[in-house]
Amino acid sequence: MSSWFDQQGGLRFECTQCGACCKNPGVILFTPQDILRVSDFLGISEEAFKARYLTPYDAGQWSIDVGPDQPCTFLDSEERCTIQEVKPWQCAAYPFWYEIVDDIEGWYAEKEQCEGIGQGPTHSPEKIREWLAQDALVAALLEE
Repeated sequence: MSSWFDQQGGLRFECTQCGACCKNPGVILFTPQDILRVSDFLGISEEAFKARYLTPYDAGQWSIDVGPDQPCTFLDSEERCTIQEVKPWQCAAYPFWYEIVDDIEGWYAEKEQCEGIGQGPTHSPEKIREWLAQDALVAALLEE
């Protein structure tokens, strides 16, 4: 199935680590693999990580809630991600989320907030579809 980004030959994006996406209100979901990876990176147990940083989300899943005046817990005073190397899958997949790449208007609307959209390397339509398939798989796992 062809999409608008096929006609574009893919989409250009490179994270500039500006921190803008870390301040958008919403929920950052953590898969079990994310929890393990980040807790190892921080040198604390998974249980200590959950207790200190995460909120129970739904059906035993975990999240960080980002509000209008409350950026992600892991954004430092210079607006840099302190866990960039091991950030959760949801953050790593940004901006290749369904709600952003579903149509060209969504992509250009997100570009207003994200300076990395339209910069850097072109991600092929096949790679974008891989991100979207992984997004659907993660969503399904989180719903279990």
